[in-house]
Amino acid sequence: MPPLFDPKELLYNSKETIEIIEGIENIAPLHVSCLSLTQKEVSVYTDSSGPIFFCNTPEAKKTYADLKSRGVRIRAIVEITKENLHYVKEVMPYVTDLRHMDRTSHSFSVTEKYYTSTKVQDESPYITKTIFSNIDFFVKEHQYLFEILWDKAIPAKQRIKEIEEGLEREFIETLRDPLETIELVPKVISSAYEEILVMFPTSNTFKRFESEGIVELFKNQAVRNNNVLVRFLVKGEKEMQSNQLKKNNIQQNVQLQFAGRRLLNDIRMILIIVDREKMMAIELKDDLQPALVDSIGLTTYSNSESTVISHVSLFEKIWIQSENEEKRQPLHQKVTIEEA
Repeated sequence: MPPLFDPKELLYNSKETIEIIEGIENIAPLHVSCLSLTQKEVSVYTDSSGPIFFCNTPEAKKTYADLKSRGVRIRAIVEITKENLHYVKEVMPYVTDLRHMDRTSHSFSVTEKYYTSTKVQDESPYITKTIFSNIDFFVKEHQYLFEILWDKAIPAKQRIKEIEEGLEREFIETLRDPLETIELVPKVISSAYEEILVMFPTSNTFKRFESEGIVELFKNQAVRNNNVLVRFLVKGEKEMQSNQLKKNNIQQNVQLQFAGRRLLNDIRMILIIVDREKMMAIELKDDLQPALVDSIGLTTYSNSESTVISHVSLFEKIWIQSENEEKRQPLHQKVTIEEA
């Protein structure tokens, strides 16, 4: 058994240090002492086992209750799962604010002066090893790290509602790497079970998607699932040809509509909407680049209802206007899917 030590040897020593503390009989007094000296704030980041440990440790409950009664701000980021939901609800009264983050990898806490990183297990003994540090820059680095994680985490009540009501979480993500965007497109397409709306702001973007084999993915999704309707809205003229969209190669549930230059003149994004539930708005950065990866910029990927519906409305408005313009054209000028 590791020798017992007095936490004051670390906490009241002016010397900056990093120490590895082993044994629950040493670690528990250290954590209690660190927290008891806190005046302003405690920040905790923990995996799904953290709440289980907390609820099975009366001393931890007492310490956090004392902190909260003294007005210390206690923030915690926890991975909330179906398995630990009961424990999370028990933890919530002991903290000032609680948030959820998926796939937390380890556990650490940081106060104004001290940093500890702890190995927590589901079964007893819950804590086996702790890294302690009072090095000023090290503590500040982890305070900064916690703030980054905090901004990315979601409120615990939202996560609990997702679990209890089986809801899908809303998100809006910005993808900055064009390669990441190109890798995501097939995954989004393959998730469709009713409808895919696609808008290409120029004929060049359409051709790039063809050369990358992505247009073929849209067609294949329609072939695999007869319930999926695919609608392409493309800026182009009658002379634009596409072997990929010849009617004799696809089913009836793929439609192509050419939009006149005026209708898509101010739009600089490629739009993909799946089942009116999720969407990708891909910035067209440089239409003169031959490769897709060089022609696109930022991408907004979201399942936010308001965001998706606003882009659906844009698509439908241009589609209807394009159909109306086509009806006004002489019969021999109309573009049909057979000609495309």
